[in-house]
Amino acid sequence: MPQEVAPHRGLFPWRPWDILLAAVGAVAAIVFLVVALVVVWPPVATNLSSDVSDGTTAVPIGDAQASVVVPEGWVVQRSGPAVIARTPDGGLSVQLEATEGDAPEVLAALLESADAGSATVRAETLASGLRVVHADAADGVVYAVIDVGGGTVVTATATSDGDYRAALGLLLEGVRA
Repeated sequence: MPQEVAPHRGLFPWRPWDILLAAVGAVAAIVFLVVALVVVWPPVATNLSSDVSDGTTAVPIGDAQASVVVPEGWVVQRSGPAVIARTPDGGLSVQLEATEGDAPEVLAALLESADAGSATVRAETLASGLRVVHADAADGVVYAVIDVGGGTVVTATATSDGDYRAALGLLLEGVRA
């Protein structure tokens, strides 16, 4: 008696629904990977371009006419010619840039560009002997300009989510010519 042959189904039957399900699964996997990269990549890229300060190494600002010794444990990141320093808790972020000019005039231009022209400007001499002029803007941003000599000034734009005035002062003390 002849044996009856059972219908043979391959490993992956190519019926229209199987192809559709495979395509939907592939698209979903690609979308998941793209979204994961968009969410994960910016913080990873920031961490790759940042260092933790040892508290003794001077970080050049701009074309090295000025530098800053960032307090130990702070995160230091380069952003073109600027240096961004953040406290270990991330509550204070300060962008430092070197430029040419007179400190009060540079501060006035910073305040004008930030629509904070009515801020009270204060002048102080740091323990390092350098002169600084600074002002608090209405939005909580602190603008400071340090005269490092030779017509070079360092601008500092500090944003924080609390009262970090002592930490900002510690960072500004580290600015050197």
